[in-house]
Amino acid sequence: NEEIIISLAYLDHDKKRLHYKLEMRNKSEKMLCATTEVLALYMDLNKRKVSEFESEKIIIMKEFIKSNSQNFKSDNLIFSNKLKK
Repeated sequence: NEEIIISLAYLDHDKKRLHYKLEMRNKSEKMLCATTEVLALYMDLNKRKVSEFESEKIIIMKEFIKSNSQNFKSDNLIFSNKLKK
């Protein structure tokens, strides 16, 4: 019955991929319980192929990253060098 906090610890992207890291912490003790790092592909389900993000989505992601980057932690990221900017 413990309460947890799940937070977005890192976010980046290129034309076709999202790179993010999530952290799970115990709410009362703020202790780190788990992390996951994800490199997700953007899919066009009509074509069933990897596709580039629409320009309006790129703008939204860039604004979100810009306003939150001071809170992101880039330590111990495995997929950072996989993005093609």
